[in-house]
Amino acid sequence: MDADQHDLLLRALDDDLPDDARQAVDALVASDPEAAATLQAYRALRVMLAQHQPEPFAEGFAERVVAALPDAAASPASARADRAPRPRAGSHTGWRLVGAAATLVVVALAAWGWMTRPLTYTAAPGVAEAVTLPDGSQVVLGGGATLQVERRGQALRQARLTGEATFDVVTDPTRPFVVETFNAAVEVLGTRFHVRAWPDDPYAQTDVALEEGRVAVRPLQPLTDSPEGARLELVPGEAASVVANRAVQADSTQATRSLLWQPGGLAFHARPLEAVTASVERHFGVTITLADAQLGERPVTYLNLSPSSATSVLTDLCTTLQLQYRRTATGYEIYR
Repeated sequence: MDADQHDLLLRALDDDLPDDARQAVDALVASDPEAAATLQAYRALRVMLAQHQPEPFAEGFAERVVAALPDAAASPASARADRAPRPRAGSHTGWRLVGAAATLVVVALAAWGWMTRPLTYTAAPGVAEAVTLPDGSQVVLGGGATLQVERRGQALRQARLTGEATFDVVTDPTRPFVVETFNAAVEVLGTRFHVRAWPDDPYAQTDVALEEGRVAVRPLQPLTDSPEGARLELVPGEAASVVANRAVQADSTQATRSLLWQPGGLAFHARPLEAVTASVERHFGVTITLADAQLGERPVTYLNLSPSSATSVLTDLCTTLQLQYRRTATGYEIYR
């Protein structure tokens, strides 16, 4: 394609293109696959930019693009609808116009990709990581946890959590804040709450405990034939779990222990040993195996807000359960 044809495609982005010019565009696109692909890229660029600007583009979008390109800006008359004088095919000015238009598309698409990529925060095993989200909300991630947050400004603030975290959310009635896990969604109606959700948990559940404000807890895929367990609203001091597509209110003991938990600590109420050792593994970055698979079903209630090492936790657990542990080539093993 020459410079005049690129110029024609840019003009095609305007809604008020004259009939003769529209017919010329249709003929060019029908006869030249490169022109068809270029026009499609230009239109995609316009749609993306228009959807994510404070106001949609008004008429004259193509005129402003051309006017902003090198050389065209120096000749305002060339940016008008009459297009006189037009750059000649093969001229230096014409090819600079083509190159600038192509660069505009590439740069804009690259910027779009960067703007829409979620922000990702990760805490190393055994390390609680404090982060500040783009909206000013504060989050403390437990060891091994990962949080993804949408970068774009939008009506709904969304985050996806794998692991454990405490949230202190900046309240904005016009922009709800929702935390999603592998099986649950927590809608923030207040401020400070705790979430624990490991997809490899034997019970496959998300635990939520509310310290301040209000939250609503619901399954990501609630059971359609039963409204029970579809949504729970918590008040301070309460906790809930989402398991098997249902939201279940926690008893007072579990809620108390959940509220005592902070990133960097360990707190479990009647959880299977298999789930507890998985948390200890993530917390300290170690490997723990069970000599007998049935040991993993043993219920464990345990609270340690500042565990110093994997061996100290294993000592506590084995003493309580009347078990033993030993070092192995890959980590630790618990046995009878």
